[in-house]
Amino acid sequence: MNYQVLSRRYRPKHFKDVIGQQAVVKVLTNAIAAKKIPHAFLFTGIRGTGKTTTARIFARALNCKEGIRIEPCDKCESCIEILEGKSIDVMEIDGASNTSVNDVRSLKENTKYLPAHLRYKVYIIDEVHMLSNEAFNALLKTLEEPPEYVVFILATTEPHKIPETVLSRCIRLNFKRVEPGEITKFLGLVLKSEGIEYEENALYMIARQSEGSVRDSMSFLELVLAYGDGKVTEKDVVKVLGLLSKETIYDALNYLSSKDLKNIMLLLDNIVREGGDIFNFLERLIFYLRHLVLYYLNIPFDRAEFSENEIKQLEEIAKKYVKEELIIYYQGLRQVLEQMRFSPYPMYDFEVGLLKMVYLKDFLEETGSFGIAEKEKSISIKDASIEKTIGVPTEKGDKSSKTDTSFEKLIQTLKTSAKWKAYLEDVEIMLEDKLVKIVFQKNKRLFYEYFADHEERKKQVEKVVRTSLGKDYNVLFIYDENNGDVKSFNSKEKILNSPAIKKVMSAFIGSKILSIKEVERESVSSIDTFEEQIIDEEREAMDE
Repeated sequence: MNYQVLSRRYRPKHFKDVIGQQAVVKVLTNAIAAKKIPHAFLFTGIRGTGKTTTARIFARALNCKEGIRIEPCDKCESCIEILEGKSIDVMEIDGASNTSVNDVRSLKENTKYLPAHLRYKVYIIDEVHMLSNEAFNALLKTLEEPPEYVVFILATTEPHKIPETVLSRCIRLNFKRVEPGEITKFLGLVLKSEGIEYEENALYMIARQSEGSVRDSMSFLELVLAYGDGKVTEKDVVKVLGLLSKETIYDALNYLSSKDLKNIMLLLDNIVREGGDIFNFLERLIFYLRHLVLYYLNIPFDRAEFSENEIKQLEEIAKKYVKEELIIYYQGLRQVLEQMRFSPYPMYDFEVGLLKMVYLKDFLEETGSFGIAEKEKSISIKDASIEKTIGVPTEKGDKSSKTDTSFEKLIQTLKTSAKWKAYLEDVEIMLEDKLVKIVFQKNKRLFYEYFADHEERKKQVEKVVRTSLGKDYNVLFIYDENNGDVKSFNSKEKILNSPAIKKVMSAFIGSKILSIKEVERESVSSIDTFEEQIIDEEREAMDE
């Protein structure tokens, strides 16, 4: 016997075997059970969703020798003839090759004659939208008032091309795209029946690539089996179908979360060098970002599209983002994709689009939807990186301690914020009375101007500061042109451990340090010079 492809060998023979079309099956089975059979149906839907298959099952259900029944016996002469495509009373007509008025006229003539030996004459017209307008008009009268023993089943992938006069004469049933989870389950059953080993992730990839078409998924599976060595693996699926592995997508998502522009560009370069499709890569990236947004916002989505392992990996990746980032990246990449479709240099548009989102960040702020939000990460903050004014504990010592804690949290917030991390990660942040000073080193002038020359950004930073410390606190941005000459001597440990300060405190018994103020002097280059100045002032005071 000649070899049959999987899509034909595992074609459903009963309504219960039809995949993902529960609504359609229910309408047809209820009509059969009630013995109320409409004379004309219109099956619509994309390729490979079961339109012709369901029509054949319906024809057998109407003509089974055991009677009109939901489950045909598949043993009687009528069922066998229809299954083998040999029945002269069940005619499958290709609308694409029978488009003329003469073809429809011949069909109309045949409807006048009783069935040869079946209960109903069933005409299945596939791709009916290909008929000419004249052919449609010639069919109208017969379609509206056919003989009682005739049933028309029209099938099409493009219902919008069918005249309204035809649509109004038919019971329309829409075949929806089959969910990836259902396709994956079906492919697994097929492979088990064939005794073939498989990886679950490989089937998920095939199901997603088929875009809701069961027949396409079976064709892809046949191709992978022809390539593989008696086993369906994710690696083989990636190679045969020209897809990108999920590890590539996960790497891209991780690089985006950490703003690792260098590795993102290397990743893109590798995809192009290996012959990958950057459009496919971007579409997959958008697909995963969309589901990350839904996951982050606790919006239900069909988890059947992913394996358990993929769900766990997505959960880990989601922890590295804030929701504003995910939404903006999704919107931004959708815009980049549209630009690429009409661009002579799509790769350049992709690279520049990522630069705009990841590095410059102007795109994020111009949308107006990226608020002040920080990632919740456990980051150890060393005391040496925190320069702040600390008062000596008095009767308000608890309040001072609370301020210190709030200031540490403020520094963590500013330096780890998804929005400002790239700009504020290396700055010095100091607190003097009610003023927070943010000092940029000499080689960070662009970062300084990013805030100093933009009122809206300054207000955003002030809002964070006042939320953390209080409404009476202000912010000052400082650019250190001399790269280190602007110094602050307001570290508690540094000042209290200074020999000069200890000497002064021991000379004046009962004295207290009420406050510590920042000293900015170009001539003062070290703590030792400052100590000498204090000693000189002390001697002058003793002489007086």
